[in-house]
Amino acid sequence: MKYFLFALVLIFFFAACTTSPTPQQEKVKETKAFHAVVLDSTMTLGEFAKANQVLESYLRQQLGMPTRAGSTMPLYKLKRNFKFTYDQLTDFVEQAKDH
Repeated sequence: MKYFLFALVLIFFFAACTTSPTPQQEKVKETKAFHAVVLDSTMTLGEFAKANQVLESYLRQQLGMPTRAGSTMPLYKLKRNFKFTYDQLTDFVEQAKDH
């Protein structure tokens, strides 16, 4: 019976130590919010902006694109013509949603 109680206390202690977040983990959760970004290479920039609830003009500004250039072109063609990556595009969306 003593060993059973001792084992139960150890299990409880181990579970409490492994599941409680540290202050550093809490800070990471507060400072970095992750947003699901909808990205399909066949979308236009306007469709991409609408799907991710950001302004198309903001994305154009961040990508260094003219106001109306390539408004009907899919993202894969814009990517090739304006030399950006999909990672940059998703980073711009996350930045816009963080502010």
